[in-house]
Amino acid sequence: EAILVQFGQQPGISPDQEAQLRAAILSDTELLGKLNLATQNSQLLGFALPAESHTAPIPVGHYHRPTGILSLPSTAFQPSGTAPGTELGAVLRVQEMTLRFGHDSYVIPTPPGRPEIRLPVSQDMLDNLQTTLNGSPVLAEQVKRAAITPDTSPHASGRLLENFGFVRSGIVAGGTYTGGNHAMRLPPLALQTKTAAHPQGGFDADDLTFVIGHEIQHGFNHPGKMRATVTFFQQVVDISESPDEIHDYSAPTRDYIQAAREDEAKAEIAGWNASLGRQQRITPGFSLNDMLQRTSITVQERVRDFAEINTTTKIATPKPGLTFNPDHSLAYSPANIAAMGQHYFDRPAPEHAPPGQSPVQLGESGKADYANYYGAWAIEQIIHTERHHAQQHPALTHKLTLDMAGIGLKEKLMEQEGIDIAIDKATPHPYYDSSQTPAAPGRFHHTQDGSIDPRHDHRYVPVTPPPAPTMQPRPAGNSERENSDPPYPPYLPAHANPQPTRYSAPFLPPFVSAIDALDEKEREWNRLLAESPFDDPYLDRAYAALMTGDSDALDRISIEFAQTPEGQHLARLGDRLLEEQQRAQAQTQRGPVLHL
Repeated sequence: EAILVQFGQQPGISPDQEAQLRAAILSDTELLGKLNLATQNSQLLGFALPAESHTAPIPVGHYHRPTGILSLPSTAFQPSGTAPGTELGAVLRVQEMTLRFGHDSYVIPTPPGRPEIRLPVSQDMLDNLQTTLNGSPVLAEQVKRAAITPDTSPHASGRLLENFGFVRSGIVAGGTYTGGNHAMRLPPLALQTKTAAHPQGGFDADDLTFVIGHEIQHGFNHPGKMRATVTFFQQVVDISESPDEIHDYSAPTRDYIQAAREDEAKAEIAGWNASLGRQQRITPGFSLNDMLQRTSITVQERVRDFAEINTTTKIATPKPGLTFNPDHSLAYSPANIAAMGQHYFDRPAPEHAPPGQSPVQLGESGKADYANYYGAWAIEQIIHTERHHAQQHPALTHKLTLDMAGIGLKEKLMEQEGIDIAIDKATPHPYYDSSQTPAAPGRFHHTQDGSIDPRHDHRYVPVTPPPAPTMQPRPAGNSERENSDPPYPPYLPAHANPQPTRYSAPFLPPFVSAIDALDEKEREWNRLLAESPFDDPYLDRAYAALMTGDSDALDRISIEFAQTPEGQHLARLGDRLLEEQQRAQAQTQRGPVLHL
């Protein structure tokens, strides 16, 4: 109440504006409680309108942490009267989130087994977030609308956007939206300005605008995606309870992946519109050609999913099926959504990409395409439901059947992504691929971790592994790399393309959609590989297969190598890593937990 009175006493503030601000806060009980808490903590010390000298627009407002002043855009107030519009309430909700974010902290990566380290959000990070949100009128409207739109998902409450936060420690991610707690999460480095003193900073307002626009759209898509997920579960349960010998899960799996395709396609369109809005605010008339040639390199890579330069005319042309508005924005039309599904969602995995086509590298292993990224999770739920039903009716046997080619699924890609078999992990689950005639048998193995076999951790497990080879001693001094250091790459090639992280657990929908992720466990495993003292033909063959992209040969070599004494030693190194990670997780659980 005191700072509301103080706001009304400032020069240039009308009684109507004071009344509107008061009414907007008092009418939102949840917002009132949070702002009262911020006032008690001396984090919120006053409201203000932008000074006349402040020319940059602030459509979502601006929180200045050193003074505790929350500036509101004058456009959020009605021209007259005491009743506020929805705009003012939306700005206040966004600013309350920004205020909490500005007093938050984040975890920086530490070696396994070491206590976590938390650092406070810096003024630079807070300013960069607010600059990005205010820099694109389209993005500002997205964020404000998400802040006041109720979540209509089954059994849900709250608004679609209620929190800003950080991605999990150990994950390098462009951004995520978490539907469970309506959180927009960003990596700390993406908010930190690159300077001579801080060369790791990766703040790129152009790219961050695209990322936030993409992820916020996942928030708007969240209720529909959850309804599709519930429908998928209902259909899976119905099929699992059928007395028929063949349990064909093709239709529900296809529908679930199609819902994911539309979700991702809409999110890409939103990212485009947000990014275009930023550029057109800075340079009116910014065109399709400009988006491909005058933005940051990272944004140009994203734009290539929408348009390409005609090699003859040197003019940007839309990808087939896309229709741009006269201002170069994209509507969420069925045709545009279908086209973006084709150009973005349907991009192939690296080992299946034809020459000249940019692959997509998704998931925890960086080897999945979108269909198998989401498909792996769907398969987990199907297996879990089938085995749960089998426990209740042990006398019945059924054939799990899938139209693998028709859906776009590949056993190898899903096992490399990681399949979590929750019941009886050690027993692979048989299935039949109805896209072949006759239906071909296959097996899904537990590959989400190395708990059954360290060699299976995010690896493809062939049905019939080759026999153990006969080892031949390597002649001394006969290697071209005899004195080279090391005899093979010190780390595996970095994932060049965006890859989100899939959260895998029985009956837990994949709430998180991310752009670009790399697991800390993989980096640590690569470090152990680099420290390994082996110098033998298997590593030479593996190196050659890795450099030529022959993943099938690499899989065969790894299975052979795992049966050798050297391979068993490497497996023990993996066990050591697993123990270190478990200790680190236990330490994290004992540490402070951030509740958003």
